[in-house]
Amino acid sequence: MKKTLAMIVAAALFISACGGSAAPAAQPAEKPAEAVEETAEEPAAEEPAAEEPAAEEPAAETPAAETPAAETPEAAPADSAEAATGETAEVINFPIPTSGGTGDGPVIGIAWRADRDSEFYTNMYKAIEAAGGRWVMLDQVKSADLAYDADGKLTEGVEEIGMLTADAAEKIKANTWHGSNVEEAMKDVAFVIVTGGEDVSPNLYKVPEDWHHIEAEIDYNSERDVSDYLTLSYCLDNDIPCMGVCRGSQMLSVVSGAEVIQDIPVYFEEQGVEYAFQHRNEKATPESYRDYAPHDVQVAPDSILYQMVGKETLSGCPSWHHQAVKSVSDPLVVTGYLDTNGIDIIEAVQRTDKTCAIGIQFHPEAAIVKHLEGIENADDFMDIDTALSIFQWIVNQQYLELEEAA
Repeated sequence: MKKTLAMIVAAALFISACGGSAAPAAQPAEKPAEAVEETAEEPAAEEPAAEEPAAEEPAAETPAAETPAAETPEAAPADSAEAATGETAEVINFPIPTSGGTGDGPVIGIAWRADRDSEFYTNMYKAIEAAGGRWVMLDQVKSADLAYDADGKLTEGVEEIGMLTADAAEKIKANTWHGSNVEEAMKDVAFVIVTGGEDVSPNLYKVPEDWHHIEAEIDYNSERDVSDYLTLSYCLDNDIPCMGVCRGSQMLSVVSGAEVIQDIPVYFEEQGVEYAFQHRNEKATPESYRDYAPHDVQVAPDSILYQMVGKETLSGCPSWHHQAVKSVSDPLVVTGYLDTNGIDIIEAVQRTDKTCAIGIQFHPEAAIVKHLEGIENADDFMDIDTALSIFQWIVNQQYLELEEAA
């Protein structure tokens, strides 16, 4: 009897973890610590990488932050079989999927990332499935100009803190996707989504910069930088519809030549403006869970984002980020922003020379999972219909209407 109960509970946990309507395992069930109004930075529902320090002082003075993996919200422990039955059950770890969804619609590619247990990944595929779509994780895209080991790790071109060296970054910017495996990785994919995560190596900026030197915020991933940069450059060169979320939006902007704010708290201090951590919540303690910060976003009425949501003001956008796009130049334009204590922080961008190449700094996928799971603070964030409309627009291939109108 004991063994039977354990097997039943383990099966239930598996269905909860893999079902299209269930919240990702990494989705916390508690309220965010000190959530702030009108926040504009994306939290990592799926393990965000290096985000803002946990205090209102300049990032450098905040307590030591988590390592890359700890940057994202930690998962709230799921109810165990022991709690449900009063008996000890065997724990079975099921693999996280690399494809899924139903129907015969177009396949949406989620850009490669090694940490598939990240909320940024699990929330994303659950949102696509909730919108009725099919998805697949793309293979890692590797540069022909750099050397890798058998596990796909770079054996050259990486600084001690994890960011790309200046020489490696210049090779990536000069040759972009040419000579890489991106065409094979993109086979049969109709739309690409680049998820949130680590900071982009500042050597990839159009005008390279030194890193921010905030020890608590060190969070770089050179392999992912290369893969994302090549994937997005290929999409742009071949006019393949794509959307970047949080880090993905910043990477789209970097590929397009934009400038980046490397740390929002420090930037506000330099401007002499008070910052209340609207874009990423502070942490009560170094060990406490840091949820997304909800804030509004003003949307340009002539933008693709507006076509997706049909609103000029998006309320409760889940935000978790300590960096942001600073400025853009044609053909990249700003299509969404949040007035943060008198400073406009860019929340959405769009390439006007492409059919559909957009970036959003917030996380609608996190709002969807919160509502589907019935998380206690779900109503603090954007409503599920609005959040779903972004993914339904993609799943229903409404971007094809833009091609016809062009």
